[in-house]
Amino acid sequence: MRQIECAEQVDFSKIYNQVLQIAIAEGNAKVPKRIFVFTYRDFEKASKNNWVRDFKEALDNYRKRGYFNVPNLMFWNLNNPIAKPEEIGRPVKNHKVGTKLTGFSNNLLSLFVKGEIDSRTYAGQVHGAFGGIDVLSGLRLVPKGEVVMKWAV
Repeated sequence: MRQIECAEQVDFSKIYNQVLQIAIAEGNAKVPKRIFVFTYRDFEKASKNNWVRDFKEALDNYRKRGYFNVPNLMFWNLNNPIAKPEEIGRPVKNHKVGTKLTGFSNNLLSLFVKGEIDSRTYAGQVHGAFGGIDVLSGLRLVPKGEVVMKWAV
């Protein structure tokens, strides 16, 4: 995480390509399952380029090099109120782009950064706290801390 640059807009094509180049250079049979993007912008306004085109190009590049899946984006807008996670979209059949998360939570961000053993315990503490959103039913969407750290690039 030390090499992260802050920019007004995210160049998803560049991110996908860097992950692919690292996998090739290190001879990895697998690429990370997820790429985390922390931002203060909405997904629709955050992309430097057309995100659909970036995803399709990335999928082609990954396939040419023997990888059949592009890492899913976990796009976390820390600025807006906490809301239900949403799927980003599926511009290519059977290939999920990722998930949009919205809202800042000091505790969840801290758990992510620290790599806590089981981040799911936090969900029970905030049940019913956010405008009727049933956080407990979302437990299946909240991975364990050690799994999150394995996904992180």
